[in-house]
Amino acid sequence: MKVLIIGSGGREHALAWQCAQFDEVVQVFVAPGNAGSALENKISNIQIDSEDIPGLIEFAQSESIDITIVGPEAPLVIGIVDEFQDKGLPIFGPSKLASQLEGSKVFCKDFLARNNIPTAYYEVFTETLPAIEYVKEKDYSSGLQLFSNFKNVIVTRTFSKIYGLAGLRVGWGYGSKEIINSLNQYKPPFNVNSPALSTAEVAIQDNVWLNKEIKHVKKWNDKFFKEFEKLKIETNKSFTNFLLINFDKVKKNSSIIFRLLAGAGILVRKMDNYGIKNSLRVTIGKNEENKKLILKLKKVINV
Repeated sequence: MKVLIIGSGGREHALAWQCAQFDEVVQVFVAPGNAGSALENKISNIQIDSEDIPGLIEFAQSESIDITIVGPEAPLVIGIVDEFQDKGLPIFGPSKLASQLEGSKVFCKDFLARNNIPTAYYEVFTETLPAIEYVKEKDYSSGLQLFSNFKNVIVTRTFSKIYGLAGLRVGWGYGSKEIINSLNQYKPPFNVNSPALSTAEVAIQDNVWLNKEIKHVKKWNDKFFKEFEKLKIETNKSFTNFLLINFDKVKKNSSIIFRLLAGAGILVRKMDNYGIKNSLRVTIGKNEENKKLILKLKKVINV
């Protein structure tokens, strides 16, 4: 049996490793994989991008792949499962339509509200100024109230943003004992490691860092906004640790800029898969990293 895993992160490494443990599996391919998966027994990386659906289909056909497993959301959102199934290729993952629950926050929240599934209150905006005024309001309730009123609710939190611990793949949540006990019965074998848990425990108690980071993010939100305006790059006022930038006004191609930034060691996020054309998402980093981004963009825009 041959297995194809699509993705390049730790999740895909774990999936590939587990598949390789079965005697029935003779070979596991990971597209594109990572340095860790390249070292495993029975596992081979293949240099095909996870969003290159025609390339992945051709590979699956030429290698007579028995099952393909998709890890990341991006290929799911653009319909990899549907296209594989159209070709009669076995694949594990949600359809393009179902993937919108993960790929589109608006679709997900509308779905929850429409089906009376308890979820935090939300609003959807298509204009910047009303959205800015909304997030300034202090009259919203916390998730604790939702948790108190419904015993079948679990509230989750991330360490990826203000704590900058996305690489540890750790988060936290709270719910009733019944829910937590049920989760413990079905949790996957690859859980958060002890160093990650210890780091998270220290981070959540560090209010000095929290307040320092809030000031840092606000400072660079304002600075980025002004710098992008000078470069005539369209952006928006942000209250988070990232900004969306669009290159239509400067008549530049976001894919080319993405590659130039990556070549300089600056990683940003492509937005085409989310239906946001010719745009990139920039995450606020350290002072020197942010300055490096501005300098590189000035060279790219020829300012």
